[in-house]
Amino acid sequence: MKSVIPSLRVADVAASTRFYEDVLGFATVFTLPGEDGTLMHASIQRGAVQIMFGPLSAPWGSIDGVGLGKGVVVYLGVGDDEDIDDLFAHARDRGAKVVG
Repeated sequence: MKSVIPSLRVADVAASTRFYEDVLGFATVFTLPGEDGTLMHASIQRGAVQIMFGPLSAPWGSIDGVGLGKGVVVYLGVGDDEDIDDLFAHARDRGAKVVG
């Protein structure tokens, strides 16, 4: 197995994508709009880490209770060339919820 890519069901794909870009430094790799123009899928990446987002109301099925801030915790590891304190401060200053 080469990798595991989580696909998270979220209330708002566009807002979730923006959050991970602005707060955690991910870049959008691919998006797929629905017929009404609302994002139905987004793939993001930061280094070797990839995440996909889909809407809670996806017609191909959803997982109850899973969404932005509802039952999913994402742990991010940093490389040797990154400062964890800087990443933490950056995320907190841009609205990331700090718990614990």
